Amino acid sequence: MLADMQSEIDSLRQRITEFDTRNAELIRQMMEESNRHDARIEKLEQYLDELEKESESKKNASR
Repeated sequence: MLADMQSEIDSLRQRITEFDTRNAELIRQMMEESNRHDARIEKLEQYLDELEKESESKKNASR
């Protein structure tokens, strides 16, 4: 009976290790995706700033 309980404990520990490994992989993937989105947002913000400056320059030139 004690051996059965120890076997079950070992099995549960193994499952926890597998869950922890999978969780770490998912977190890594989420962080990579978040970093890609952050980079894209930064590029779009820079592009928007350029368009706003260009628009302002055209307004000033037509005055």
